[in-house]
Amino acid sequence: MTASGSRLCYLALGGNVGDRLRYLSRAVRRVAELDGVRLRRTSSLFQTAPQYVTEQPAFLNAVAEVELSAGRLRDLHGLLSDFKAIETDLGRIPGQRRGPRVVDLDLIAVGEERLALTDCEYPLNLPHSLMHERDFVLVPMAELRPDWRHPSVEGRPTVREMLTRVLTGEEVDSLEGAHSDKRPRRVFPAAGGLGGRKEGVLWEQGAQTRIMGILNITPDSFSDGGSNCILEDAVTNAQAMADAGASIIDVGGETTKPGALEVPVEEEIQRVVPVIRALRERSMDCTISVDTRKAAVARAAIEAGADWINDVSGGEFDPDMLRTAAELMAPIVLMHTRGTPENMNSMINYSSVV
Repeated sequence: MTASGSRLCYLALGGNVGDRLRYLSRAVRRVAELDGVRLRRTSSLFQTAPQYVTEQPAFLNAVAEVELSAGRLRDLHGLLSDFKAIETDLGRIPGQRRGPRVVDLDLIAVGEERLALTDCEYPLNLPHSLMHERDFVLVPMAELRPDWRHPSVEGRPTVREMLTRVLTGEEVDSLEGAHSDKRPRRVFPAAGGLGGRKEGVLWEQGAQTRIMGILNITPDSFSDGGSNCILEDAVTNAQAMADAGASIIDVGGETTKPGALEVPVEEEIQRVVPVIRALRERSMDCTISVDTRKAAVARAAIEAGADWINDVSGGEFDPDMLRTAAELMAPIVLMHTRGTPENMNSMINYSSVV
């Protein structure tokens, strides 16, 4: 146990070689599977300009907050060895220091402790001695713990304060790797990831408005009910929407219009999975989302090749939905509805919409 009793530690992840999204997703999954390590939360993903060695591709970075068991806290050397083993297993090979890499796992802090791990294969001072100048660490860290204080920097500045210094150019000239002109850009997974059927695709937040094409594999939906129940018709209509500019094809197997009855899970799976699989087999260059309220349908769809989950109930209809999305590491769109299709018409009065 650390002197403060904190079991929380922070791990910086990054990579700039190959399918960056898939490598980072697999690294997070491997960390979560370690004995004595509980993944609590992760930051958003950020695309960042390379620092120190600038002639290399842009990096994809994130920070993870994990909780360690008492045994793990007593053996941080072993934890570092496990992180290095994950890097090796995912394909990292020795190369230029601070140069291109498949994946990098850096333990940056354990609580707010000052620790020196010296008598081991991977010596390290904690907090990480350069984190105060690394925007690719500070920006994602600020999402998780903006109030975290650096015990080894004069004045014990918070993450928010250190980030402000870097991003505004204050004292940048004295920091070897910092820059104020190329800020990290928040991105989110459009396709690919942990088990995606195509290479990872990242969209920058706010950079472009995207069009979603709705493909209902139902006999009774508002607009296209019955139009896509034959597989080839569904594929043809999806391609037509893609050709017209849709970046996302949203495949649904259950209408949620007022008064609609719930579709059994197996029937819904039988409706959407063949279509998703066919779209992937035809290499359609679109993000595919599955419009469902049910965790079992979401799982089957993701395994068939869908990239996102689009849940009209905001994860409230099926108690397993959010857990399933986390397990699959699948982006999930959380919509809003009151009640269910069977009773929503009786829940139309709002006292406040703010």
